[in-house]
Amino acid sequence: MVVPIFRGDKHVASLIGGQLLPSPPGRQGLRKFLWDNQDLRLDPDQVREAYFRAPYLPSGAVDALLNLLSFFAAHAGRDSFAQGDASVETSRDPVARARDYIARHFAEPLSLADVASRVGLSPWYLSRCFRRTTGTSFVQCVHETRIAGAKQLLSATSRTVAAIAYDCGFNSVSQFNRTFRALESCSPGAYRRRSRQDD
Repeated sequence: MVVPIFRGDKHVASLIGGQLLPSPPGRQGLRKFLWDNQDLRLDPDQVREAYFRAPYLPSGAVDALLNLLSFFAAHAGRDSFAQGDASVETSRDPVARARDYIARHFAEPLSLADVASRVGLSPWYLSRCFRRTTGTSFVQCVHETRIAGAKQLLSATSRTVAAIAYDCGFNSVSQFNRTFRALESCSPGAYRRRSRQDD
C-alpha cells in the first residue's frame, strides 16, 4: 500500500504501508501465485511459508486504512504548502491526475502500471480508485478518451480510418473498429458520414 504526498503538483514523499493479501490465504490462492510466477523459479516451500504468514485485511478494512493514510498525506502536503490553494486538492486526486495524463498521452501506449507510477500509486489501488470514482475501469477510460479524439479527427479531417486508428493509440484497425462500435453503436465510416451531413 502506497499513498503519495503532494506539495502542489509535485510528488514529494509517500506513505508506505507494506503488502497485504486481498483475500485470506488458502491453497487455491497459493496455487495461483505459484502459477502466475512460475517463470521466476521460486522455491515452492519458501513461497508457501511466506504466503501463509502474509498479513490479510478484508477489502473494507483496506479501504478504511487507505482513507486514513490519504487523510495524513493530505495534511502533510497541506502543511508544507500555502494555505487556501484550491488547486492543491484537485491535484491530489489520483483519478483526476490519471485522467489528465491519459488525455495528454492517449496517442501513446498506455498501461495501468505506467499511469499508476505517474500518479504515485500501485496499479491495484489506482484501478480500485477508478472503479469507485468513475464507475468504469481504467481501460474503459482510455478507450473513451481515444474514441473522443478519433471522433474529432473523423469529423474535421479526411485522414483514413486506419491512420486515425493508429494516431489515437490503437494497435490495429480491427481493435479500433470494435471499440468504436461498442461505444458509438456505429462504424467510424458511418460516424464520419453522419457528422458531415450534420454540418
